[in-house]
Amino acid sequence: DKMLFVRIVAPSRESVPAYAKLKEEMLEKVKNINEKYASRGKGKKVLLSYESVPNSEVLALFEQDNTVVAFVATEIDGMNLVAKEAASVGNKKLRVIVGKGAGAAPEMKGSALIPEVSRDEKAVKSLSRVLYAALTMPDERAERWKKSLESQVSENDVGKWGSNFLNTV
Repeated sequence: DKMLFVRIVAPSRESVPAYAKLKEEMLEKVKNINEKYASRGKGKKVLLSYESVPNSEVLALFEQDNTVVAFVATEIDGMNLVAKEAASVGNKKLRVIVGKGAGAAPEMKGSALIPEVSRDEKAVKSLSRVLYAALTMPDERAERWKKSLESQVSENDVGKWGSNFLNTV
């Protein structure tokens, strides 16, 4: 009862059969986890939101003092700027995990934990170690990482990104 996992999935590519299959697998796993652990305490262990959620609501979750980890999972799918937006919240102890495949990941080294995110068994075991490390990280260290993330994001703003992009074209 010390943890609640909140999973927010913004629907995309609904017409792609592989995505529909992943959605069904995810719904089934969430149901199984909640049924399995329901007898061990209070309510659900996993809350699933399968809808587009405004960034302000996602960031409000990160802002809460009892939110320990912001985990932005992706195998490879765009920038996932929400991981960088986590720098703007006042929760000084927020630990940020961003999937290695996210476009924002290379800039976040040293300010976020960056695991491989895939269904491969070795990657899943590694990811579980990263989650454990984030959950057990001393608050003082988490605060240093959060400050580093804030600095990284303010130094690498959209102006710098645009300039770098234009210089490489």
